[in-house]
Amino acid sequence: MQTLNWRPQISKASRENMRRRKIIRTTLGDLVAAVTDEVRAFIGDSPAAYIVVSYVMSDLLTRHRARAPKRSRRAVFGNG
Repeated sequence: MQTLNWRPQISKASRENMRRRKIIRTTLGDLVAAVTDEVRAFIGDSPAAYIVVSYVMSDLLTRHRARAPKRSRRAVFGNG
């Protein structure tokens, strides 16, 4: 079986725009409420909507998490 290596073509302007991300400070509850509102607009108020919300939130939290800066071994374990 052959695997495909596909990458979308991204223009230079798009790459520069991605670097200038706007950081929005919000709570997790506000984020869940906003995602729920958007999903319910498409699916309606059904149990399936909450399943979709859980998938979206799971994807957001696993793929787009902010990584803590790496600490040196010296900072973690001392000078020795």
